[in-house]
Amino acid sequence: MFTSCKSKIIPLSKTYYDNTNKVGVLFIADSIRAEIIGDQSLLEMALTGTKRFRAPLELVDKTINPISDIENIYFNTYQEKGKPIKKIDYEFKTEDLVEFEKPKKSKKQYFNYDLRFLQSKDIDELLIVTIEYGLLVNYDGIFEEEKLGNCRIESKIINLKDNSILYNNFTVFNVEVIGNWKTPPNYPNLKHAIQLAIKQAIEEEKRKFNN
Repeated sequence: MFTSCKSKIIPLSKTYYDNTNKVGVLFIADSIRAEIIGDQSLLEMALTGTKRFRAPLELVDKTINPISDIENIYFNTYQEKGKPIKKIDYEFKTEDLVEFEKPKKSKKQYFNYDLRFLQSKDIDELLIVTIEYGLLVNYDGIFEEEKLGNCRIESKIINLKDNSILYNNFTVFNVEVIGNWKTPPNYPNLKHAIQLAIKQAIEEEKRKFNN
C-alpha cells in the first residue's frame, strides 16, 4: 500500500509532540511469509518456490507473533509524550478511496488518497503502520545463496486537516539464518533469525519516534 505512494522520506519534526492533536492509528499487518529475492527468471522462480517454508513458518509464528510488541512502540511513545492516540475502526482499501488532488504551488508532500473524512472519528492525524515479517530466500538463478530472517515496518503520519504527510519512513532488518533451517519441531535457527530481525526493527522504530 505505501509503496504505491511515491513520497520521499520525511523525518519527524522536533516540535511534533508539542501539540496535543488527537492521533488515530491503523495497523496493517501481513501474516508471516517467505519471499524469494535475487536474480531469477520466471521459470527459475517456479522451480524453486517457497512452499516448503509455509508450515515451518506457521509453527514459528505461534511463538513469536510480534504484532502486539510493534503496536506498543507507538502507544507507549505517544502516551509518554502526552499526545492522545487511539486505534480506530476502519478497513483501509485504496479501491474505496478518492485520489487526492494536490493544491497548486504547495511544497508539502501529500498522501495519494483523500483521508480527510476520517476526522469524523474525532482525530486530527492518522498514523498508518504496515508490518511485514518472515523469511527472505536469496537466489542466483536456481542456486540458493542465503536465507534471511526479515522484518519491515513502514509508517506514515497524515495531517487530516489538509491531507499532508507529516512523517514518512520505513525500517528494514535482515538477519542471516545460521545453520540448518530445517530443524523440527521448533525450528530454532529459523526462529532466532526472524526474532532478531524483529527486535532490531522495533529498536530502530523506537529511536525514530523518540528522536
